[in-house]
Amino acid sequence: MNGKNVGSCLGDLFSVNWMEDADVADTTAESLDEAFQLIKTKTARSAVMQWGDVTFTADKESEFIGNLNALSSSAAASVDPSESAVSARQVDLERLYSLYAAATTSAERLQVGEELQQELAMQMQVDLIHTRFLQLIFPDDESNQDAMRTLKAKPVNMDCELRVHDAFQKYASDHFVVNSGFALQFHQIVVNTCEYFAQANGPVSHLVDAVEAACGSGVIV
Repeated sequence: MNGKNVGSCLGDLFSVNWMEDADVADTTAESLDEAFQLIKTKTARSAVMQWGDVTFTADKESEFIGNLNALSSSAAASVDPSESAVSARQVDLERLYSLYAAATTSAERLQVGEELQQELAMQMQVDLIHTRFLQLIFPDDESNQDAMRTLKAKPVNMDCELRVHDAFQKYASDHFVVNSGFALQFHQIVVNTCEYFAQANGPVSHLVDAVEAACGSGVIV
């Protein structure tokens, strides 16, 4: 902006891959599903999914975006957008680091450096509080603590998941922003523990109490 690098992200990887495919593909021949499968393969850093009404995926792209008269530019086809892609979970950290590295004055470095430290401190609080949460739920059981971090249970226990998420919003607000890009990745832990408790017929109130204690506002009894 006005000749100054503001460290902005111009798009997510899926969108960039879709636009580049639309530039080079024959949209009168490529179906929506063919485009999806190609873009899904290229977008290797996130889980691309279809949902909703998929009855029209055999339709050609041109019915939705027109006939773009596929380009033959080898330059466009040779660019791999994933080379410059940044994890959505680390956008804030990457932005601040790039601004810090590009700073040309002490005042700029001090200002951005302080913001960078705050972001790092926030991320450490997210990790620490979720670690405490799992330790309270599964005391002296590192196997289950690790499982809750790595499993990919589906979010089907809505009441439990919302109650625990609301508890994090209430009790962790002094430590981090629960709906930040970085913190949201830890919601899978909530999904996993809710699924575990659903299978074991455990009380959701115990998970809520564990969140409060993990945030330093209470004690599990």
